[in-house]
Amino acid sequence: MQADMLHERLKLAAGSRTYRDLAIATSTHPESVRRYMQGQPPSLEFISGLCAALGVSTEWMLTGRGPMRTSDLRS
Repeated sequence: MQADMLHERLKLAAGSRTYRDLAIATSTHPESVRRYMQGQPPSLEFISGLCAALGVSTEWMLTGRGPMRTSDLRS
């Protein structure tokens, strides 16, 4: 169940970006991105890179807690 929720958050964060867009943003092979976005467990490097590239909170991505955007985090 938790993995399904992670993939929902991945899709939400990615929005309408293509696999190629995500691959470029995260320095990940496009085929790996496709597999991650379609349900294969993503690597920690991919999650970290995606969060950094898209301004998404790593805590939100991994747990669903807190705001999605790092810009919404309180200092």
